[in-house]
Amino acid sequence: MLCRRTKEAKMPAQGFSIRNLLFGFIAGAIAVVVVHQSVVYALVATGMLPATSIPWNLKPYGPLGVPTVVNTMFWGGLWGAFFGVIWDKLPGGAMWLRGLIYGLIIVVVSNWTLLPLIRAHVFGVTNAAQIALFSGGDPKRMLNTVLIQMGFGIGLAIIFSVIAKAR
Repeated sequence: MLCRRTKEAKMPAQGFSIRNLLFGFIAGAIAVVVVHQSVVYALVATGMLPATSIPWNLKPYGPLGVPTVVNTMFWGGLWGAFFGVIWDKLPGGAMWLRGLIYGLIIVVVSNWTLLPLIRAHVFGVTNAAQIALFSGGDPKRMLNTVLIQMGFGIGLAIIFSVIAKAR
């Protein structure tokens, strides 16, 4: 008679740890390259984003002149590090669902509110499109942001769960 053994799935360690912080950063950086930029590519290919939105852009960015994709990977890594600390407090049982919810939180908190305010009041950006709260209410811009960040969140959660539980 065959005996079935159920093996409980290993989950990453819960709560704050340097390990989760590091694995979260790594997962976030990888999620940018693999998922975030792939969604951008798909949106450009379908005409949802303008052709000027270049995925995997190597054009120098900012005062340090790092490639744009590296800059985006850094910020994705920071969001990933934060995810690594709070993943167990997010609702949703499955890790991908927690990532999807986290991606939506990033959209509302960061992309639609904090970034426009920081751009306007800290960096003095005057371009109305870059400082409009909630993407200026433009449904197409809002949908693009949601799709990109949901993809990032799901990819981040899956990558984090794989690397954080592999010992």
